[in-house]
Amino acid sequence: MRLNAALRAAFALAAGIIITFSQQHGSETGLLALLIASVGWSLAAAVASVTLKDRVQKIVYVPLVVIHGFMGFLAMQPEATGQQNFMLLVTAWGILLGGYEILQAQMVGLKTRAGRDHTITAVLTLLVGGLFLAVPLDIVSAVGFFGAYLIIVGIHLGLAAFSPAKNTDSAK
Repeated sequence: MRLNAALRAAFALAAGIIITFSQQHGSETGLLALLIASVGWSLAAAVASVTLKDRVQKIVYVPLVVIHGFMGFLAMQPEATGQQNFMLLVTAWGILLGGYEILQAQMVGLKTRAGRDHTITAVLTLLVGGLFLAVPLDIVSAVGFFGAYLIIVGIHLGLAAFSPAKNTDSAK
């Protein structure tokens, strides 16, 4: 989980920084960020699938590789440019992956630290998908919200990846 979270954090932050420091907040910038996040998270899921020892957990990451890879493929298509296509891809990203994160949280246990991390990521991902689905956004706002989502999730995953494994009490 830690390597997976670290890789996901790195790619989410990279994509969020691209949006943040880009002067143009058009659909091309949003699709580039979606491509970076999708390919990076697909790579992270593939690495997690290979490095995990538990066979069931290995299988759990396979659909993530496929979903992220497919989203990255769709984001690269020349026909994908345009506000409606960007909005559709981010909505699908949020709903599909947010739902899958909830399933992962349930599999590892909602009361475990990994389960709580998956739950937080799921809620944030579902929120961005729901925002794009329910609220009519202009392209500048949509790309900005997607960039904010990537930065927030990147920071959360970075904290999850690099926080201590157990609560240690220095007084003992």
